[in-house]
Amino acid sequence: MAAEQIVNVCRVYGKGQFHVIVPKMAKSACTVICLGAQSVLMGPTAELGPIDPQVRQPEGGFFSASSYVARYNKLMDEAARAQGNIEPFLMNLKAFDPVLVEELEREIELSKKVAQDVLFSGMWSDKERAEDETAKLAVFTRIEEKGSHGRPILFSELKRIGLDVEQAAPDSDLWGYLWELYNRALAALSSRCSKLIETTDVSIMGPPARENHEPRAGKQSISE
Repeated sequence: MAAEQIVNVCRVYGKGQFHVIVPKMAKSACTVICLGAQSVLMGPTAELGPIDPQVRQPEGGFFSASSYVARYNKLMDEAARAQGNIEPFLMNLKAFDPVLVEELEREIELSKKVAQDVLFSGMWSDKERAEDETAKLAVFTRIEEKGSHGRPILFSELKRIGLDVEQAAPDSDLWGYLWELYNRALAALSSRCSKLIETTDVSIMGPPARENHEPRAGKQSISE
């Protein structure tokens, strides 16, 4: 839902002009932000990704909400069809939390709704929210489509779905400028500041991340 809020802020303060540039990748919630834009300009090897919900594990790492729910439902179905001893299924089902399953099912449906809401209120605002159109979003919302949350969704697939995406040629001046801007911003964020806001009028950097603050000018453009 944070991505949905970011889309709303960008639309309001952009006065309806909200476009996204993806130099390398915009995965998971960042993909939702891209879906909420009017258009997306991608680098030569840029990629988006699935937006199926992920669950943080107490011991570290994540697992797929869809996989958890699917495994639970499979065990329930097998237990219902079993003839005679169902004890093995019941033992396996003890590892699952039914309340968590219900909550994850809601999250899975919410991810689908958010994707549809931002897309059909922006890039696809001229389309009807018909079943054949929403079905195209399965590549983002159904883990079965890509097999992994980390799999890339590339330009050709996005274009085939019907999204308003363009790709910068690797030898173009435009890509040269965008790649330089990206790397300068990345360097600033990793060594000199905590935030970077770039507009047509001003560049604003937050306080340096390191402890030994160095004096600098109040305004500093990214080219400097």
